[in-house]
Amino acid sequence: MSSGIITSALNPFSSTVSAGIITSALNPFFVAWWLTAGSAIILQEYLAGILSVLAFIIGHWIADFGFLLTVSSSFSRGTEIISQPTHQKLVYLCGGFMSFIGLWFMINNNNVLQ
Repeated sequence: MSSGIITSALNPFSSTVSAGIITSALNPFFVAWWLTAGSAIILQEYLAGILSVLAFIIGHWIADFGFLLTVSSSFSRGTEIISQPTHQKLVYLCGGFMSFIGLWFMINNNNVLQ
């Protein structure tokens, strides 16, 4: 075994799962959502009872997991359905579209907030 493989296996931050968890936890929108909308929903559920809070949290996690599993599976198996060059173009097209929408929101944020 090469030392690179051993070093990679011993580093908990080298796996894609760890990278995904860290990226999600450090995402400022994740924190902002839970401090605003998420906390309001939790408060409403708490008024209905603690089981409602647990049901909401578990349901929310299952929905997140299902969505992210669907997206990641679609991208990882995309080349089984379409050719590699077409898959690559589609990924670039989606990335470009997401960048365009993000830029559009940054430019037009004053209009959205008014």
